[in-house]
Amino acid sequence: AGIGEVTESGGRILLYFDKKPNMENVSRVMEENRGKLLFNAGERPYLALREGFLKNKNDTEKLKKLLKDLKN
Repeated sequence: AGIGEVTESGGRILLYFDKKPNMENVSRVMEENRGKLLFNAGERPYLALREGFLKNKNDTEKLKKLLKDLKN
């Protein structure tokens, strides 16, 4: 599943899935980033990157890895 929309709300970056995500991938990403992400499996599933997930400019690599891991 790909990310269909990215927004910001309350200091969090919200990554909305364009279709039902692969829960194995979501679980793995959540485990690797324990305490830094929040997953909402509601009618419109999204992954919230908590405030501070991207602290530095170099953290774009962290975001790239997260998106790649969700896709695999």
